[in-house]
Amino acid sequence: MGKINRRFSVILILIIFICSLFLIGRNSESACGDPDTICGSKHDLSSLTGAGIFQATDEDEICIFCHTPHNAIVQDSSGNRLPLWNRSISRNESGFTVYSSSTLNATVGQPSGVSLLCMSCHDGVTAINSLINFGQTNPITMNGFDQIGDVWNPSFPRFPGANIGGATPNAYAYAPYGGTDSTTKRLDDDHPVSFVFDVSLVAADGGLQLPAAGDPLKLYNSKLECSTCHDPHKEGNPAIQGANHTFPFLRKTNNASALCSTCHLK
Repeated sequence: MGKINRRFSVILILIIFICSLFLIGRNSESACGDPDTICGSKHDLSSLTGAGIFQATDEDEICIFCHTPHNAIVQDSSGNRLPLWNRSISRNESGFTVYSSSTLNATVGQPSGVSLLCMSCHDGVTAINSLINFGQTNPITMNGFDQIGDVWNPSFPRFPGANIGGATPNAYAYAPYGGTDSTTKRLDDDHPVSFVFDVSLVAADGGLQLPAAGDPLKLYNSKLECSTCHDPHKEGNPAIQGANHTFPFLRKTNNASALCSTCHLK
């Protein structure tokens, strides 16, 4: 009887062990499909779980494309603290054509702070596999494209991708737009960033309000930045619509313009 019990105990332990491995595997897979993680999102450029047309062929680390734990860039030229940054930002600190308008009361200069971090990929000029510190692979080979501006290739007519601050050569030469735009590093067709958004601006404009306390939209040193509206680590689920729709990388839903009306009184 003792031998039978011992044999049963061994079999039970093996069953529990196998089930645990299965559950761990299932949880790992679901984590990469979770809209609240960077794993499997458009910002995941790794070779194992990367999504989209910008993906490494030989680097399986996810965080390395933006962050490094040692010898990182920790502040920009204006003294803004940076999150252990692993990308060169020196090429992106000037040269942008920024947004302007006759009704704009804010003073908009070159992107700075966290917006500058976004531009280290989204300027459409800088190679996304160009890092300060590499991991096991140097250089990193990308599958197809190594610059976000590459999506303006004629193979992708009228496809803007995420070329937010970069050049748009021949972008509007395709029907139905017509014309050609060869301006480089332009932010004049995007929402202004890196400007002071405070009570003085609200009073001067008359059509603005600051985000309420606890609102998902956040300011950085009293400035509106790219990360005010976007969370780079949470892509959101494109299949979810309505009040829970936060794709792509929105801090809150823009259903019924809810995100816009957080600051704009219209």
